[in-house]
Amino acid sequence: MALAFAPVGPPTAGLKTEQWSLGFDYAHGEIDFDIEWSSDFASGIADAKAKDMKSDSYLAKFGYGVTDEWEFYSFLGAADSRGKIEWYGETDDFDGGYDVSGGFGTKWTFLKDENLSWGLVYQMSWIQGDDSYSVDLSSLGLGTQEIDAALDSFDIFLALGPTYKMENWSIYGGLGLYYFDADIDIDLMDTTILEGDADETSFGGYVGTAIDLDANASLYAEYMLTNDAWAIGTGFVWRF
Repeated sequence: MALAFAPVGPPTAGLKTEQWSLGFDYAHGEIDFDIEWSSDFASGIADAKAKDMKSDSYLAKFGYGVTDEWEFYSFLGAADSRGKIEWYGETDDFDGGYDVSGGFGTKWTFLKDENLSWGLVYQMSWIQGDDSYSVDLSSLGLGTQEIDAALDSFDIFLALGPTYKMENWSIYGGLGLYYFDADIDIDLMDTTILEGDADETSFGGYVGTAIDLDANASLYAEYMLTNDAWAIGTGFVWRF
């Protein structure tokens, strides 16, 4: 139940036609969101609040230049999910541990000048997590049982912005839309007793800087902020 953010990099395409790239990204993100519960076994279940949900992701990224103005990329790695759930006046910890995470994106440069270019970036990423809790159901004649919480979430970031290049470094950023969606299943004795849904849309933006190490390699770092979420990220890319 955490922000599945992956670093975006400049909103403009950075690869030439039929050029490839290989890189590595790290990101830390945090988000707050509401959870609406439903169940086939009960009604009138109060909504919950996810607070300070955090994620750290480590991702390998691969890119391909379709044209000089359009590139496509994907990434795969591992990310964790952890935070607190407030429900019926109680606060429970959630620690989903590290699991497989990934996603893809595309960038399009629609206005290009010598130093200043404008582009549009679309990126989707996803994350999974599982946690379990022991509950005493002796009053029902079931003894102590394990409750399992399983999470599947994804987010989408769509932004429009410039990249300004100066010799071997550049600054970039953009304004756009951030969408977060999560499904949470609560299982008892191999039966799903609760289903949770989180759906958040907010406006925000990001800003970053990139430094060229040579003609084919770059380092970058950035910060993203929306109403309910924020993230920092950094990465390395090698073009060949």
